[in-house]
Amino acid sequence: MACQKITQSFESDCLIDNFGLTRQRKGLRDRRRNSNQYKQTVDLGDGIERKLTFDPKDLTAVIMMPLLEPAGFLTGRSQNSLLDVELRGIVTHTPQSGVNPLPVGARAGYKVNLFAFYRMLAKIAHGFAVARYGLGAFEPNLLGTILGTSRAYGMWIGSTDEETTATPVPGKLTQIRLREVAIDDENKTAIIAWIRLFPEFKTPEYHVLVGTIDIPFEERKRLFQGDPNQAPQVKK
Repeated sequence: MACQKITQSFESDCLIDNFGLTRQRKGLRDRRRNSNQYKQTVDLGDGIERKLTFDPKDLTAVIMMPLLEPAGFLTGRSQNSLLDVELRGIVTHTPQSGVNPLPVGARAGYKVNLFAFYRMLAKIAHGFAVARYGLGAFEPNLLGTILGTSRAYGMWIGSTDEETTATPVPGKLTQIRLREVAIDDENKTAIIAWIRLFPEFKTPEYHVLVGTIDIPFEERKRLFQGDPNQAPQVKK
């Protein structure tokens, strides 16, 4: 229950504050919302932000996607280095009426909790790897990030730059794949997850170093006939 409360806290920051309007416009269920209302942060031109209630169909839905530096494990960057992060707003839905309901001069505000976003990616990647390999089958890198006890998330999580953003994939909410790769430590194999959120739009692809397996990559290739990524789980 304690872990559930921890993960719910940062998932709410992402699923409601960032992705909430897009989720409503797509008709996704959310027990915490009235599907006919959405509270949008608005600056009416006086520099003061307030929450105003709208019909979600009348609003432009935008998701804010962080464009991250490549993960530190790829570049050799220190975990104490400052991270360079850009935010990219992606319009997912326009007002059905074709008319912006905001007063002239008003601006919609969008909230992004970057630490929560990193933690959400970490949870997705770790959970997917556990589902494939099993508990205890690899040495995890992400537990501290998920639980909020480590701020070294830039070491394990990064993204492609804007020029290499992946092609839209219709009909999916999340796209994820796992690959095993060789690393500098010849006695281990790294597990990397590639994740795209809302891939039907032109969203970035994130890479996450989930953890390592205590078997050399070349040995994994030999065991699984040249392609360790076909292995259903690790035998220890």
